[in-house]
Amino acid sequence: MRILLAVLFLAATTMDARPGAWLRDPGTTFLSFSRTAGSGGSAYNAILVEYGLTPDLTLGLDAGGAQNGDWNAVAFLRRPLGPPRRQLRLALEMGLGRTPTRTLVRSGLSIGRGFDSRWGRGWAALDTVADLEILTLRTGYKADFTLGLHRNRAMLIAQVQAGDPAGGKPYVKFAPSYVRPLGKHMKIELGLSAGLVNDPTRAAKLGIWLEF
Repeated sequence: MRILLAVLFLAATTMDARPGAWLRDPGTTFLSFSRTAGSGGSAYNAILVEYGLTPDLTLGLDAGGAQNGDWNAVAFLRRPLGPPRRQLRLALEMGLGRTPTRTLVRSGLSIGRGFDSRWGRGWAALDTVADLEILTLRTGYKADFTLGLHRNRAMLIAQVQAGDPAGGKPYVKFAPSYVRPLGKHMKIELGLSAGLVNDPTRAAKLGIWLEF
């Protein structure tokens, strides 16, 4: 798993990006609500909220819950690393959260860069987090490597999701999605996911994005 995370890190530093490494403009808000339904009747609901406090500080909430009662919620702050206008963007994230039985301290690093191609504007990004359980000192790791492309008013997104949860098995998933505007401030996300390593599930995702 450590080798896989290193490979993703190197890949992202040689390409381009836009999500976590880009901070929200001051006074603007982004909300994402999603439900992922998997094989065997499993389901997971998630919410992400980000608000631009200042040009160099974004406040956020990352939360979700499963049908079996498991849930997590992490409040975080994100700030840029290095000059804000350079092509390769870096951002540092620190947060505090809870699960049903544990308090977590989160640290994260996002790397990204945008690019222009013959098919349109695109981005590549690597978002990594480490969640440290305060009482047990166990640490879970996650890394999402994303490639995205703007096509007309829509977005095509391909994502590799990798993780090494505390007390669990390392996993890798592939999750493509399609995002299209529904009015001025709303977008709809339609996605699929398939486990590649230590995860046999197949799932479909429906999400709503709001920006204002």
